[in-house]
Order: sequence, then structure tokens, then C-alpha cells
Amino acid sequence: MKPNLKTLWIIFVVSLVASYFVICVVPLATSTIAVAQQIVLKFADHNIATGVAQAHAIIPTLKKIEERSGGRLKIESYWGGSLVTAATAYESLRSGLIDIGKPGEYAKGAFLVMTIGAMPFAARDPRNIPVALNTLIKRGYMDESLKGLKFLTIGCTSPYGFLFKDKKPMKMEDFKGIKVRSPGAYLGSGINALGMTPVTVTPTEVYDAISKGVVEGGYWSRSSHVDYKIHELCKYFLAIDAQIWSSSLFAMNENSWKKLPPELQKIIEEEMGDKLGKMQVEAYLKGDQEAEKVMKAKGIEIYTLSPLEIERIRKAMLSVWEVGISDLNKKGLDGKKIMAEFVIELRKLGENPPWSP
Repeated sequence: MKPNLKTLWIIFVVSLVASYFVICVVPLATSTIAVAQQIVLKFADHNIATGVAQAHAIIPTLKKIEERSGGRLKIESYWGGSLVTAATAYESLRSGLIDIGKPGEYAKGAFLVMTIGAMPFAARDPRNIPVALNTLIKRGYMDESLKGLKFLTIGCTSPYGFLFKDKKPMKMEDFKGIKVRSPGAYLGSGINALGMTPVTVTPTEVYDAISKGVVEGGYWSRSSHVDYKIHELCKYFLAIDAQIWSSSLFAMNENSWKKLPPELQKIIEEEMGDKLGKMQVEAYLKGDQEAEKVMKAKGIEIYTLSPLEIERIRKAMLSVWEVGISDLNKKGLDGKKIMAEFVIELRKLGENPPWSP
């Protein structure tokens, strides 16, 4: 018996609905499952995303992790204090507010051991500082401070120099009383050792502080001076290159780390371990080369001091090493032993720090 027209119409409608389900609903369900399986990690850095280290080391690393995970990891990034500030990064990481972060040391607190990388004239090549520091940390000198965290690597900068608005000190006596924006930690101690007056100003406020005469210059890497536009207000850059900023590290919340399957842990360790530490220093060094070009184009005079004055500065800044030892002792650590091990590691790398055990 032939089906009538009504029966054929019903068959057609049923087939159409079935096709729609297969084409649209099933892929949608599959897509929902894929999203549900994706692990989202929050990363925060108090620095701006356009900084050289962020743009050329950290951001590419985070993207690489996502790519290597095959979409299983997604990293949400928060920059410039939009989620956590430099002062709150440590506790935010420990509490799990963020999963991955770059906590820094500003007040000789939890991460004191890593701050000694800023000891004056510790190394000519900043690449050697994180190598020596990572060795100390792997020996357990920061185990107590790292409770609740998965340590990844130390984040260092390129060498720091002074950018002055209109002063041009040529000898030790000329530094006396100059107000300079202090980065904090032992870089601030270095400013004091030279007889200058360190002033605490947040990075985003330095431009305004110089323009209003609150400070007369900054102590930063070349690229940071340009990133924050300070070079627009200044005339002289003293390439003293005595210290670097070694007071921040890359770490994960320990609970977030433990929840990851081993294959994803391996990816993060490989990309955010010593490899990232090296990439960050290289990014700063490359950024400094470009920054010097920008400074010169702006008419800034880049200069250094005579060997005699540099030697005087090395001797004056030896006091910072002693402060570092004293601070370590106050934390219940053997300051002289740790500093001696730091110097020994640097000498293995061909450096000649001014302090001797």
C-alpha cells in the first residue's frame, strides 16, 4: 500500500529534525564537554603588559604553555595591578586568589634570600645572577617562605642606571643630597650608600614626581625608564650598571599545582622554570639596546664615570653587602654563609664581586 501524502510529510519533518540534532546539537554537546575539561589559571603581574619583559618573555611563555597543552590550559592574565598589587601578590598567590604570579620583595620579608642578587657589583653579566640565586633556593634556603607555593624561577632585570633630570654627577661628592626614586630593597640601600636621598614612588607615579620636582631622577633599567616615559623629562643617563632587580620570582599556588595532571605540570615547569628566567633577562638586555637609541634620539647624554670613581663607588657600596648579611641573620639564617655561597657561585661563572668571605 502506498503511503499517502500526510505520511510522507510526517516522515520528512521527522528526518529534518533528526538531521538538525545531528548537525547542531551533537557538536554543541561536544563543545560543552571540551570547555568543561579546560583548566583555567589566573596569572597576575603588577607590571604593565607593554614592558619589555612582559611583552617579550612572559606573554610569549604563557601563550606557549597554552599551545603545548593542546587547549587543555587557558591562562587569564591580569597586568598593571588590575587584580593584585606588588604588595599583595604574595598573599594572593598563597591564598589562591591567583594561580600563577610574580610576587616581589619590597620590605626584606619572605623572600629575603633572593634579594641579595641586587648586591652592588655582584656581576658584570646579569644573566649570572639568577643562575646563582636558583642554586641557593634549590639548596633549601627559602623553603619556609615558599610553603604553599610551587617555586618556578627567579625573575631578574638588566643592570640599573641613573636617569637625572638636570644633574650630572661626575664624582662621589656630586651625588650628595640628590633625590632619586628608589626601587626599594637593596637598590635603595645602594642609593643611600652614594649619599643620595631615596624617595619611594610607585612606577606609574614617577613621571609626575619628576615633572613636579618631588624627585630629581630615577634608578631603573634603561628600558623601564623609556617604558614609563621618564626619558622625556631628563637630560643625563649615568650608566653605572652596579645593581639589578632580583627581588621577584615566578611561582604557582601549591594547591593549583597539585590539581594539574603530570603532563601539564611538566609543560609549566619546562616553560616557566629557568628557561623563562633566562628569557626575561635577555628581553631586558635587548630592550635596553632599543631604549638607548630612544634616549639618544631624545637628546639624552649617556655617560659613565672614570675607573677611579667607579672603584670609589665599589668600596662605598660594600656597606650594602654587610646590611644584607645582617638582614639574613635577623631572619634566623646564617647570613655570612649564604652570602659566601652566593659569591662562590658567581665566581664559578667568571664574576668578581667586591665582597669576599
